[in-house]
Amino acid sequence: MQKDTPVLWLDEETTGLNSYHNDIIELAYLIERGGEIVQANTFVIAPHNPDNISDRALQIIGKTKDELLSYPAPEEVLQLLKAEWATQINPRDRADKMYVGGYNVHFDIDFLNQFFKKCNDRYLGSWINWRRLDALSLIHRLAYIGELVLPDYKLSTVAKYWGIHIEAHQATSDIEATMKVYYKALCLLGSK
Repeated sequence: MQKDTPVLWLDEETTGLNSYHNDIIELAYLIERGGEIVQANTFVIAPHNPDNISDRALQIIGKTKDELLSYPAPEEVLQLLKAEWATQINPRDRADKMYVGGYNVHFDIDFLNQFFKKCNDRYLGSWINWRRLDALSLIHRLAYIGELVLPDYKLSTVAKYWGIHIEAHQATSDIEATMKVYYKALCLLGSK
């Protein structure tokens, strides 16, 4: 990693599993540069389509549909998010983009991409370079070589196994734990 290359550590809670039909309702991020967190925030977001909120999602996040509908509008949150990110990178500079880190991060990137599009903004690529730092991929590698044997490889299971605090399905806690899990796994793989 280049010292000044920013990493956008990202976690989202959603109204279901389909990025086209379901929506982000909580987005937490950390921006890391050179091993330091330089910016962090968590947003709650009203769903674009309240009719597509799954009962299972409500159960997992412990919220009601009325609570979700009271959150700020997606377009308002997107403007706040972009204003914050603009303090870290120049979206008009093709070379100044963030790597995206997470746990099964393609899920979060897909939802973020659809979030932008649903807000009539097709320029997520102005902010990220589409390269992924996926903690789950490292965990799978450790499992493959027999260095990590667990009943499942959910973030909460791995974090607890390594003594990393997590309050599962709370985006801020999840992304903080993800970053720690990523670096722990990277360190273990580096010693192999």
